[in-house]
Amino acid sequence: MAFYPLFPLLMRGLTTLGMQVEVAGVLINSLAFLSALVLVYFWVEQRYDTRAAKWTTSVLAWCPFSLFCTVIYTEGLFLLLTASALRAFERGEYIWATVWGALTTATRGPE
Repeated sequence: MAFYPLFPLLMRGLTTLGMQVEVAGVLINSLAFLSALVLVYFWVEQRYDTRAAKWTTSVLAWCPFSLFCTVIYTEGLFLLLTASALRAFERGEYIWATVWGALTTATRGPE
């Protein structure tokens, strides 16, 4: 199995709208990574300050591993769902933490 089911299902949804498979995969991963950057920025800003949020987001966006968030991989989606689960848990929103965590396990296995 190349991917767990969530990423291919999202790709399938976009291909039924007429998008090419390659474009759909890159679009999903890139948009998820962008959303994760925004989420992490506001999360860090809320906990610390604007300077820390800017540095955290910059390092996350420019680290060498962020390359994998611009191709057809699950890294962007996994980062978005994991950050969402952790933020929800920290805020005491345990139902949402469970939902985001369940979606995370539909994206990646515990390797």
